[in-house]
Amino acid sequence: TVIPQDNVDPTISCPADLNVSYNSNCQFTVGNYISGATPLDNCDSNPSVAQSPVAGTSIASTTNIVLTVTDASGNTATCNFDVIPSDGTAPNVTCPSDQLVNLNASCESSLLSYTSSATVSDNCDGAPSVTQSPVSGTTITANTTVTISVEDADNNTNSCDFEVIVQDIIAPTITCA
Repeated sequence: TVIPQDNVDPTISCPADLNVSYNSNCQFTVGNYISGATPLDNCDSNPSVAQSPVAGTSIASTTNIVLTVTDASGNTATCNFDVIPSDGTAPNVTCPSDQLVNLNASCESSLLSYTSSATVSDNCDGAPSVTQSPVSGTTITANTTVTISVEDADNNTNSCDFEVIVQDIIAPTITCA
């Protein structure tokens, strides 16, 4: 009696690398990529395909996905591709309320640093860069719009504005002759 044996490994083609975006927690949930593969076998018209890591796994960096095809005789083959998450979410920034400053005897005021007065957060970067324009120390003589800009580690940016309102509190002088 001759018993035929299938000793030929199946083949499988994987999808291309995938660029994806992180969620608000700087995570990405792996999808089910099995349907994107092309498994073929010489004897088994419906070989099984498994994925590692499985769908539903949370990842925080580039992750290699391995798809394994197994035919009815237990022969296997694998292919792999990368899921490449990135942060495309701009940081959040809330400016302080408008600020009232007093002019000095020369009718000038020096801008303070307001960067620490802004409320800043980001989904992936715990300490995004915060800058101010005009910069601290700039001399102003009139109401001035200050812009607080925030940039995270992935170069996503956001900004907000508020007014620095000047007031003259020095009484005028008069000289009588």
